[in-house]
Amino acid sequence: MCAAAGGLLAGVVLDTVICRLPAKLFPELRAMPGAPQVWPTRLPDGRSSRRIQAWRVSQTARPTQLPLVMLLSALIAGWATSRFGPGWPAAIHVAWFYGLVVLAGIDLRHYLLPDALTIGLLALALAASATGFSGVGPMNAAGGAIGGFSVLWCLNAGYRRLRKIDGFGGGDLKLMAAIGAWVGMVGTIDVLTIASLLALSCAVALALLKGGRISLQSRLPFGPFLAAAVALVIV
Repeated sequence: MCAAAGGLLAGVVLDTVICRLPAKLFPELRAMPGAPQVWPTRLPDGRSSRRIQAWRVSQTARPTQLPLVMLLSALIAGWATSRFGPGWPAAIHVAWFYGLVVLAGIDLRHYLLPDALTIGLLALALAASATGFSGVGPMNAAGGAIGGFSVLWCLNAGYRRLRKIDGFGGGDLKLMAAIGAWVGMVGTIDVLTIASLLALSCAVALALLKGGRISLQSRLPFGPFLAAAVALVIV
């Protein structure tokens, strides 16, 4: 009960991070001084202005995810404490899942997966493996990280060769590496399978809501599906 109550309070912090961290990490997303409605057309790494538009919509729309983030935060804290008891294993699992919540929220709102968070999760997964808290050995964790990254990289390379555009962002690859380090090589296959099925189901549902049209040009953030899939595998 205490852990769940603390999780509700932590959810407020997580929601604040989701809303404000992208602007801190990517100052070019802010409006130019003296011209609030002037926005850059491309980011320094060449990403298109669609992401700028997504940012503008997320900033002008009233945040509605706070209750959901608080609920998820409370469930995570309560589950980890009941599963592992008070101590380091529970704390590390809570930190891991909180990182996933923040990444999924940022990806949904801004189509971004910041390197500071994905690499941080990778480091946390490798540390948990070395200390035995994740249940995956160091060699298995390293293999899962390399395998997860490589699979998405190969898929993206093939898609780029066919369509001349990227199918995955760099953040998706790094997040998959972090997930692979936590669940190991076999778990990586499970996560990719579940995430792909979830994403496909969501894409079909959205297409039906829009009149039954499915386009290869439709954009869908993959990070939330990866986060949901690895949560199902771990739990």
